[in-house]
Amino acid sequence: MQQNFQDLRSLGKELEEGGVLSESALSRKVFLFINDLLSHSLSFAALLLSH
Repeated sequence: MQQNFQDLRSLGKELEEGGVLSESALSRKVFLFINDLLSHSLSFAALLLSH
């Protein structure tokens, strides 16, 4: 979870430094971030349900 926040912070930093990041690179990072977040949420839910 902590890693996700770090990724989001670094993404914001890249946007600031680069002005406008290319849309495809941004979309890919956002997609990967959401995908990673969802997989963690699903793993957590599975863990809770298994008890």
